[in-house]
Amino acid sequence: MSCLAACSKMLLDFTGNITAEKALRDLLHTDAFGTVVMNILVLNTALPETKTAIHRWPLSQLQNYLITKQRPCIVTVKTGLLPHWKGQDCAHALVVHGFGD
Repeated sequence: MSCLAACSKMLLDFTGNITAEKALRDLLHTDAFGTVVMNILVLNTALPETKTAIHRWPLSQLQNYLITKQRPCIVTVKTGLLPHWKGQDCAHALVVHGFGD
């Protein structure tokens, strides 16, 4: 299973575009190692009503997006920086829908 495909499914479900996760894994060319982040752009062609983009934002810009757009988004993180992923350092995708204080 791929975290990026799972996150994509969550956002597509959020927007009302219900898609099976297996179909997304196939579409995103997910393999045993996961999904290449750039592959998410294929959703623009496969699902024309979907607008995907990749940004490299500082935290303040991500916060601004979430506040102004009121929509969740997918972010990538390095698990080695997360305390509960002890001893594992890999790329991981998460859905973010807001920020706490």
